[in-house]
Amino acid sequence: NLHRKMAVVYLHLESLGDGHTIKLDLRGDAPVTVGQALTAFVREYSPASGATLEAHAIALQTEAGRLLRPEWVLPCGEAPRADLFVVPSTNAVVTGNSSADAAGSGSQQALSVAQVDAIRASQAKMGDNSYYYAVNKNLGNTITPLEPNVPRAIAALSHSHLVREQTIASYAMMDGEAKVKVNIPLAGAKSLPSNGIAVGFFDRSFKLKIRPDANTELSLNVPLLLERIEPAQCSVKVLDGRIVLHLVKREVDKIWYELRKTKGVGDSEYDKLVPWEGKLVVVTAGGSGAELPSEAAPVCLTGPPGKLR
Repeated sequence: NLHRKMAVVYLHLESLGDGHTIKLDLRGDAPVTVGQALTAFVREYSPASGATLEAHAIALQTEAGRLLRPEWVLPCGEAPRADLFVVPSTNAVVTGNSSADAAGSGSQQALSVAQVDAIRASQAKMGDNSYYYAVNKNLGNTITPLEPNVPRAIAALSHSHLVREQTIASYAMMDGEAKVKVNIPLAGAKSLPSNGIAVGFFDRSFKLKIRPDANTELSLNVPLLLERIEPAQCSVKVLDGRIVLHLVKREVDKIWYELRKTKGVGDSEYDKLVPWEGKLVVVTAGGSGAELPSEAAPVCLTGPPGKLR
């Protein structure tokens, strides 16, 4: 309970239309479930975007790819200020007796694929110290751990082939005097196709597209950065095991304590900010791999992220 009262979590939607982020304060007396959090997200997202989004059609997923059940109480074992990602609920439907799960019944319960995935993700991160592994072990459910895997890919139909879209959930920000660096870990970065990276910089936004091959796209879309940047001076570097974005500050005296601008309590200026505003500046890069065909290379277009080309 102490951990919950100290927690603030961020809910991000990056893969459907406009990106959107809300800050969810869990420090009240009443616990907040995952289902209630999704309802709150929909309540704010729909008027802001003009798009229709229903709570039953989405789910919450951690950076490690763990799907969170609607009845679980946030922060679900995640650290304070954790980033949680709103994803389609196609793979998030779970079965079993949730009341028995909550009560810690000694009878064995059948586990769905989503539950097994969640337990494996937790165990991969925490080993035998994983809370979910321990609970299911006590229930008599044996879970065979898998090697750490990338987050679940979302399939999207391109012109002539299937492209798997995956949101980049793991990155780190470092604030400097004149620029902010965004480090994205990526195994084999230097072996990417020579035209496998495209970054679109706006006045206060950016979209990163990485194509390791013609059928896979990794994306990181930030519709509202904490502060404004100089798009024409921003750049991308390909290093061993990582991609680094250099965001040049427009106001060098501003300290960046987080990458994304989120709406705080009483923040009347937030709703006036316009995502994807300003002239688009596209920077391309890549590794030492073979060049992709032009029709398969990543592309950044004006406006919010859309469907894969």
